[in-house]
Amino acid sequence: MTNPLRKNDWLPQPVPFDATITLDRDLPLRDGGSLKRARLAYCRWGHRHLPAVLVLGGISAGRQAFADAGQTGWWEALIGPGKPLDPNLLQIVSLDYIGGAGDSEGPGNSRLAGPQFPAVTTHDQASAIDRLREHLAIDQWQSVIGSSYGGMVTQAVAADHPNTLRRALVIGAANQPWPMASAWRHVQRRLVHLGLEHQLETETLALARSLAMTTYRSGQEFCERFGTADGIRDLTDYLEHCGRQFCDRFDPYAYLTLSRSIDKHQIDPRDIAVPLDVLGFDSDQISPPEQLREFHSRLPGGGFFHIARSTFGHDAFLKETGCVGHHVRQHLETIL
Repeated sequence: MTNPLRKNDWLPQPVPFDATITLDRDLPLRDGGSLKRARLAYCRWGHRHLPAVLVLGGISAGRQAFADAGQTGWWEALIGPGKPLDPNLLQIVSLDYIGGAGDSEGPGNSRLAGPQFPAVTTHDQASAIDRLREHLAIDQWQSVIGSSYGGMVTQAVAADHPNTLRRALVIGAANQPWPMASAWRHVQRRLVHLGLEHQLETETLALARSLAMTTYRSGQEFCERFGTADGIRDLTDYLEHCGRQFCDRFDPYAYLTLSRSIDKHQIDPRDIAVPLDVLGFDSDQISPPEQLREFHSRLPGGGFFHIARSTFGHDAFLKETGCVGHHVRQHLETIL
């Protein structure tokens, strides 16, 4: 529900605005069926007359991309006054994915609850985003910036709705899943299914997340962090903390929905006509450099390509804020 006290577009300093809308017509789904009167939750920061930039993160990164009212944002190092994504210069929009654990339509808050919730593709996320764009009266996104799963969704926006954005930046995401990463996700999903079958869903969801963390980071980083006499105990504590923290925000069916969505992602690079910049990291095991290089080489619309050095693996888009901020600025300079 909209908070009218925060709808202050006339203030000299823009104020973050958080709202949930209900779509006035069905949202068809790529694999069949539709969502009726689906909810979309989003955040917006920046005056409405400013160029609009959509920011998308991983499956656990919802609409709270920036710090607001005491809450931390998953990309707050890059979003804020004086930062690469400055709400004094841009209107920045982020949203909760459909099918996820936020306040958009999902298996935990829908009449199609739990296992009844339908499959969701990155193309469906792009369709929901286009409905949000219409609702916000944004003619065209100046940029769509997506990392990890958000990078896959960004590709779908560019391929399916090319007239609605000028340029895109994809970080750590290729046009299809990397087979080894799909294998890891399959094992994680099997763990969650076993938990659902035996009423241990919280324990197995935490275990699946702990396993995922070993693939999001690099072996070098783990050696540097945990390669001491007490390292194994510290590593165990770290993985268990990550699992518990994830369970506080996610339910098993939301996780399964978005995990499957990643593995169903398929985009023909030739269908992306808008300029698309690609940033990757040399230690990324989920979207390795060779896959990103092949993806970028087949894009017809141009755009820069860069592989940065990092020990943080796939999570470098969250951890390497200086490097990522530099490339976000470089990306925006081409269109602003």
